[in-house]
Amino acid sequence: MRNLWLIMILSSFVWSNIGYVSNVKGNADIVRSMHTLKVKSGTKIKLKDKIITQEKSWVKVILKDNTIVTVGANSTFVFDRYKFGNRNNSLLDMQIERGFFRCVSGKIGKLAPEHFKVKTVSSTIGIRGTDFSAALADTYELFKCYRGEISVLNDGKTYIVPQGEQLRLEKKPSFLDKLAPYKFYAGTGTVYNRVYSVSSGWFADNTPTQDETGGISLIAGYQLGNYLAVEGRITTTFFERNYSDLTAYSMFLKPQYPVTDTFSVYGLLGFGNVKVKGYKGDNSSGAHEDVIGKTILDHTEFQWGVGLSYHVTENFSIFADYTSLAKDADIESTLYSYDPAIYHKLSVDGITVGILYSF
Repeated sequence: MRNLWLIMILSSFVWSNIGYVSNVKGNADIVRSMHTLKVKSGTKIKLKDKIITQEKSWVKVILKDNTIVTVGANSTFVFDRYKFGNRNNSLLDMQIERGFFRCVSGKIGKLAPEHFKVKTVSSTIGIRGTDFSAALADTYELFKCYRGEISVLNDGKTYIVPQGEQLRLEKKPSFLDKLAPYKFYAGTGTVYNRVYSVSSGWFADNTPTQDETGGISLIAGYQLGNYLAVEGRITTTFFERNYSDLTAYSMFLKPQYPVTDTFSVYGLLGFGNVKVKGYKGDNSSGAHEDVIGKTILDHTEFQWGVGLSYHVTENFSIFADYTSLAKDADIESTLYSYDPAIYHKLSVDGITVGILYSF
């Protein structure tokens, strides 16, 4: 029974109110345990609550000791520890994970300023009866003191920011940061393929030993840093098929080099499978009648390509590339009404133009 009462007391302490939302603008949520609540004026704040604001939104919180915290737009702020009592047992620990906040310290800041802390991604803020703010960007943290004084502990060094001053600390990139960005991306492209026994150059669709087909390529990849990605493609043709119907599956390593902030060149190196079937022809007489609908090439080999990409926005990019999917692969018959002793090999390559979206 004693243990049960202890659990109940501890539970009531953990889940007791530590303050309330005095004002809110726009859209914001509170993540509490496994639940997400919409923030409204008057919403009670509890220990471990995480406030998440959206664009053009902010939330103003007043704690029991009259500490005022304003969480800015696109921010994530957590109330980690809170106890309001006397000088010896009062404490306040908060944390900002992203975005902006401003804080005016209340009674805890006067009673026990040494126990009033706000943590950022890489720093810890201490106070001396203050009105202060912090903003977190991708490459730096900015601290401002409007009244009183704050201390900022970063990488083992303490900085003092007096009233009316500000401190900007550049973030030191970690090993993973140096490899960034790590991003999943996906997209699609229009493909202009050649399937040929004897190459007649590009845009020579009337050549009987070369079929130039149109299709689509579905692309998914993962960016492993600024200079490398892994990419998979599925390509199929569905128009302008004179002799052949093509399906290809490819997996590439994609080394790349950013020439400018928006323009990059890249290579494609990998393996894939190419399958070619004889086709009756969309706008022609088609393949040799003996192979219409039959697979004449089912071949896996090394594939390669080169290309260019241009970032239109942070998330969208356009690209154009050339890929070689098969080179002089042996076939059992011929697509054409010619001597199979001469036309016994097929090559497949293509030009793709498309768009990618990075998540």
